[in-house]
Amino acid sequence: MGDRIAVVDHGKVRQVGTPAEIYDEPEDRFVATFVGAPPMNLLTHNGAHLGFRPENFLPREMMRDGTVTEYWFRVDRYEYLGSERIVYGTIEGFDSAQLITAKLPAHIAEESVRPGERHLFAVRNRDLRYFDQAGKRTGRH
Repeated sequence: MGDRIAVVDHGKVRQVGTPAEIYDEPEDRFVATFVGAPPMNLLTHNGAHLGFRPENFLPREMMRDGTVTEYWFRVDRYEYLGSERIVYGTIEGFDSAQLITAKLPAHIAEESVRPGERHLFAVRNRDLRYFDQAGKRTGRH
């Protein structure tokens, strides 16, 4: 087993690094959405993209440390997968309503995140990724 991998798209190497580097610090939108299940969420605003992993998008009350960015998340549905719940919905205020996923621990009560309602969710600022109009990562903010 190697300790470095390459992500290749149509014969072009998009990124080479350790699995953690590629997952945590994708160099472009392709890598960000190719690696991970569910893939990284991308929100479009003025042509640029803001990305965050589903496991980093949590109900605000679960965020006890660090600086966060809050979003009103309209929950459409969820899947119970035993050890986790995958929650699907939309966030308002971006160029278009885009499907967003949250990956929650299974112990989150079904009653606390109900479909058809808006819930305050957040992402720690250190977990936000920014991509320019061409899809290249512009760093963390």
